[in-house]
Amino acid sequence: MSDTRELRAWRDNLQRMLDDKDAILDVLIIGEGVHAVGVARKLATDEKVVNTGQYRAAFHAGNQQSYYGGKADYDGSRPRRYGKRVEIDFYNNLNYAKHLEYGFRRHFVPGYWDGHTFVYDKDAKSGMMAPAKKSFQHGKYILFRALRQTEKTQEPRLKRKIKRIIQKYMAGGSINDY
Repeated sequence: MSDTRELRAWRDNLQRMLDDKDAILDVLIIGEGVHAVGVARKLATDEKVVNTGQYRAAFHAGNQQSYYGGKADYDGSRPRRYGKRVEIDFYNNLNYAKHLEYGFRRHFVPGYWDGHTFVYDKDAKSGMMAPAKKSFQHGKYILFRALRQTEKTQEPRLKRKIKRIIQKYMAGGSINDY
């Protein structure tokens, strides 16, 4: 009679991995959303899109409806499932993010200068014209470009993550160890 303990342990590890497939998919999808957030923040920083960190900090992955602020990359909501498809949102819900993304026409912005930054005040009599010298400010398309860069590098990144997850499971670990 041969010793089959290692084979049974291997089978049990595979079964645990199969039982945890939804949690594994969630980890992979959330990781992709967080990666896209990092790419968008890097693009905004490198191109000096705005002079404050508020725009960069407003990039998030998750469910837009459940996010109420903070600088976390992920808002804590679960990815959505549509049959065999799993999705996570990647967004910036700052009030002026759409204008930076797609561009805008010149307009008056009420407010005042407080030392070195402009403070928006809807009741102020003074203000500034934005953009200062052009009639139209072209969009930066940060979200769009970050999404494309994430998609280009997605396959090898996911393969590495899946390989690490399988190694953890085969060593007796779980998704919580990842």
